Amino acid sequence: MTYDDLKHIPMSEELDLRELRLCLGTVVGAVAWPGKEEGACIVVAMDRHSNRMLVVGEFESWDIRELIRQAGVLDFRFLPERWVGDVDDSAGVFVSELNAEPGREGRRFYPTSTWMGEMDGMYRYILAEIKQLCRPDHRQLELRDSLAVDYLSAVEQVEVSELKLGDYPGIEALAHAAIILLEKVRAEKAALAPKPKREQYNPLWSGLRRKRA
Repeated sequence: MTYDDLKHIPMSEELDLRELRLCLGTVVGAVAWPGKEEGACIVVAMDRHSNRMLVVGEFESWDIRELIRQAGVLDFRFLPERWVGDVDDSAGVFVSELNAEPGREGRRFYPTSTWMGEMDGMYRYILAEIKQLCRPDHRQLELRDSLAVDYLSAVEQVEVSELKLGDYPGIEALAHAAIILLEKVRAEKAALAPKPKREQYNPLWSGLRRKRA
């Protein structure tokens, strides 16, 4: 199975997890709590052989306990290296409940917050990033049959400046996971970029320059 095979397969279709994981590189999960729309948990994975990403699993619910339970199912299925999302007091109770279940001793579920949830004009930023990642001429993010497709269509009909955290949890979860992966790619590229050479200090040449001046 390859990335190009996977992007055409509906997410509801059962796949061989061992074969699936051989296709995937870094995997990140994200959760966003119910607001004006149902809460969402989503898992986005990067192709093992490129920087392309795709949605591999998702779940939506108004019920926070059920949302966290299903995030736990996605966690076992896809083994994300990280979960992101703000954990408030009400969600924290259910997270603790999930982690206390038998069999979770070696794999704790605990989303960590990101800077995106605190920024002014968050929707303007995340929508621009998603649009860039989904450009038809250079697509880096495959949404497949994600519910986020409908939300992204709906959000085109509203004034972006009026949107706030909780309006479209499906978009927020997608953006958090995808942008975390994108930041990882950017950091790796920056680390590999050639560093500018610093001129070594030579007291002899330094003295000659001063005399010529």
